[in-house]
Amino acid sequence: MLKGAILHSIMSETILPEAEIEVVQLQSIDFSYQDSDHTTSSLLFYPFSPSWIPRNFSYAAYSIEDTKAAIADRGLSIWARFLSEEFKGKDIYVRAVPITPEKAISEETVFPVFIGSEYAKDVFGEVEYKRLSIGLTGQSIIDNIDSNIPMKIINSKFAEAGVGVFDVILNWQYQELTSGESAPLDDKWKNIRTSKHRIFLVLSVPKSPWTDRPFRNIYNGDFTKSPIWTEALSISCEWARGAKNIRQAGRKIADKLNESSIFEYSENSDYSDDTPPEKLQKITLDVDYKMMCLFL
Repeated sequence: MLKGAILHSIMSETILPEAEIEVVQLQSIDFSYQDSDHTTSSLLFYPFSPSWIPRNFSYAAYSIEDTKAAIADRGLSIWARFLSEEFKGKDIYVRAVPITPEKAISEETVFPVFIGSEYAKDVFGEVEYKRLSIGLTGQSIIDNIDSNIPMKIINSKFAEAGVGVFDVILNWQYQELTSGESAPLDDKWKNIRTSKHRIFLVLSVPKSPWTDRPFRNIYNGDFTKSPIWTEALSISCEWARGAKNIRQAGRKIADKLNESSIFEYSENSDYSDDTPPEKLQKITLDVDYKMMCLFL
């Protein structure tokens, strides 16, 4: 039932209305792109990809431990693609700031009901302004080639938030270059559109069998990947919400297991004897590697 409910909420998500024709259009956002890794970008997961396109919202997942250095050095990145007929052959500034639902530009601002998510506009941070070039085709370019543009995420508060599921709305804005100005002006930003994202925060990169790095399949010798399932992320991040270390996460998950009606003790269990215990009192010590490798 739980699995079905999660899938139903994902598949029945509200589709956002078409935005008006923009002077600058946001075409896509990638939270993990090409050779990026989990120290500077989103983890990979299944069955969704960490990418956004218009009329939909997207998912991203970050390791708190592995992104610490990138956050401190302003190295956390996303990659966005833009289109503008009006600014062909010109440069513009673009940025994105987090906003609350009531301030969103789109009329429909509510995510589908989903386990444990909450709006937290300050957790993800903001997209630092960047000067970018629009090519003669109208596409954003790098070295005269149509391209996604790397943009820095600043002021993220992953460590302060701890494990959790957070919904973020980004308000994308652009600004024309003004002659004589070396940086954008605070009062000259114009809105492009909003984008909506669900952010999963985990303590560290999930352990085997979950991995977004190629490994050799022992059965056929092929190299493959086994990214973490979105369902596992949603459940574990909600159960361990607010945890700042593995011991706190273990206690929180143990409590949820004890409270849940979908789990039961068995005499054949690795963690029971002839008289099944009423509580998994030592789960933090016993399953750090067996359960946490799946979820956190």
